Amino acid sequence: MPGGLLVMGKIVTKIRRVTTPFTSIYHWPRRSIGELLKLEEKLKELNSDEGLLINMERLLKVVIADGVLSTTNRHGLSKDQITKLTKSYEEANTPNTSGTRSEAIEAILAYSRIASSRCVILTEHNSLGLTNWSAEENVLVTILHGSEVPVILRHIANNVYEVIGQAYVEEIMHGKAMNWESNAADEFILV
Repeated sequence: MPGGLLVMGKIVTKIRRVTTPFTSIYHWPRRSIGELLKLEEKLKELNSDEGLLINMERLLKVVIADGVLSTTNRHGLSKDQITKLTKSYEEANTPNTSGTRSEAIEAILAYSRIASSRCVILTEHNSLGLTNWSAEENVLVTILHGSEVPVILRHIANNVYEVIGQAYVEEIMHGKAMNWESNAADEFILV
């Protein structure tokens, strides 16, 4: 088809909520971790639904994309590592801290560079994710054949879609959402 790329895949879910984007990476060296990530504000945005409670540890795991972009760890961080990073983040934002950055805070800054100019999303299935700043409510989270990560698409017409970008989405990474046969995939025309 002229003007479009035909791909196969499946719609996994829709985006239900989008937070304000994180600041650009160019501001990172001059700001404290609290000013930079503003995770408390993100929690308020995400937890505005009655009955929904997302905690800091879960949010931080998504903001750092579970560490999967590290050159040494493609399978994510352990629960203990995430807990340690969360505790360090919370301690860094309490009054009377020394002002020096701990090794854990430096690790959070390194891992969270992926969040630069991106936003946290909440899907219809209450999964959290991290994606392009231009994401909006009701756009689609898809798995496209040949892509290693979920892809966010905006429906244009019939089976024509605009690519918003790739995403890190909990419960969908590492092939967890690939539960269909390749001949059962849907067609998407990407523009």
